[in-house]
Amino acid sequence: MNSNYRNFPIVLVSILLSLWIGGCIDLPTNLKVPQWDVDLNVPLVNRSYTLNDIIKEQKYISIQGTSSADSIYVLQSDTYSQSADVSNFIQLNATSSSTGNIIPVVNSVSATIYLPIPKGAILDNAIFKSGFLSLYAANPNPEVVDILIAFPGIIQNGSELKISMTVPASGQDSVQTPLAGCTYLLPANQTTQNQGYIQLVISGSSISLPLGSFVTMSIYSSNFSFSSATGYLPEQSLGVKSQQFSLNLGDAQNYGNKASLKYAELDMDVKYYSPASNPFGILVDSLNIIGVRNDGSQLALKDSTGSSNITFTINGTKHLSFTQDNSNITSFISFLPSTILLSADYIMNPSNSTGTVTNQDSVVFSTNFSTSSILALQKTLITDTTSINITNQDSLKIQDARSAYINVNVQNGIPLNAWLTINFVDGGYNHLFSDSLSFLAANINTATGEVTSAFTTNNVIQLDSAQAAKLAGAHYAIVSINVQTNDASSSPAQYVAIRPNDSIQVTVYGGVNYHVNTNDLK
Repeated sequence: MNSNYRNFPIVLVSILLSLWIGGCIDLPTNLKVPQWDVDLNVPLVNRSYTLNDIIKEQKYISIQGTSSADSIYVLQSDTYSQSADVSNFIQLNATSSSTGNIIPVVNSVSATIYLPIPKGAILDNAIFKSGFLSLYAANPNPEVVDILIAFPGIIQNGSELKISMTVPASGQDSVQTPLAGCTYLLPANQTTQNQGYIQLVISGSSISLPLGSFVTMSIYSSNFSFSSATGYLPEQSLGVKSQQFSLNLGDAQNYGNKASLKYAELDMDVKYYSPASNPFGILVDSLNIIGVRNDGSQLALKDSTGSSNITFTINGTKHLSFTQDNSNITSFISFLPSTILLSADYIMNPSNSTGTVTNQDSVVFSTNFSTSSILALQKTLITDTTSINITNQDSLKIQDARSAYINVNVQNGIPLNAWLTINFVDGGYNHLFSDSLSFLAANINTATGEVTSAFTTNNVIQLDSAQAAKLAGAHYAIVSINVQTNDASSSPAQYVAIRPNDSIQVTVYGGVNYHVNTNDLK
């Protein structure tokens, strides 16, 4: 209670006593004590809400900058990697053969034949990891024939590979030779037209067979695999590689379908790791990057042509950057998927050129997503509960109010339009009454989206007698704030710069006008 009200009877009695003692006036027999109306202001809410409160910081939503004044929200993903082993590229598992070769049985006379290298490969040099050569000889003669097969291009234990066979009279013989650990070097005298073949020099001998005697030979290759190879290896798909990665965005997923980003980027790196200095080129064919939400909905990253099958070639390394100028990356990240699915077909040597490949080679594909805080945001809600400290004495005055109102002052320093709802409840959180107001966004530089000044709005809510009576019993005010970028649903939307220290200051107080009777002050 105002001290002036409490002192009023004393002052009044003093004035009347002085006048009576002085004898200057006659006192009326029925003194009427004065009455008047006064205003009472009761503070209800005084809170500040920052964007750090409204957009909660998550694992993938960080705050960057040298100070809180210049820090901004950044959505940054982990780096997602996918690797493809290229060892299949140097596995020439197809068989090749050279059959029915006539080998003369004449001392000091040899025959040169050629065994095709599987899959049409042309090798300058190679190291065998595995593989076999199978040789079959048929001797139609009535005498044993000895056969020596030399491989000028294959080195085993430091020497040219040689295989001996003894074919019985009117019989057959066969031998299979493993090639693991052998090396291959194209013989210097091998002609250009035979570079895709393994050269064999075969001679046969006998004790007394006549001139013109011969044996027939067939040679087969199988399961060729190399530790390294230099030359020409034909184009080959390593197969479609698919992998899923979890984003684990937590509560940030709540902004799916609500946020539209202006600046977003996908950095993509593909590297062909090889100890060789002249690796083969690679075609990354039909790369698909698909975002998948928990509800099963999907959105594919698309290039500027609208295709979700992204294709490009690399020779050593390749860096790609997808922005809003050449893709739908902003929509893709705004989609806020819970899982990223990567799939691509890696094709070796698409240009059919020469090079070197080893079994240590690999293709590593990595990517990460990022965006800054320039965005358009559809309605996002924050709810806060604050206590109202209305004294018993003020409560009685509010109940006797002739009129009542609630004054709501908002200083909006956030570049988002705001809708404020205040719900007054009693001590048991039972609803008493509520009201809603809207407030314009902070003033911004339309070119940069930066806040230039807060926008202040003052609203007065007139209460009827029933609402005023309920206000007297209010214990809590539940404040709900919806924020949204101006014209967020328009195309293009109004984009704004989101900074965590931007805030909305909400000050609420109740005002009542009640009648004062000095008899109540005695």
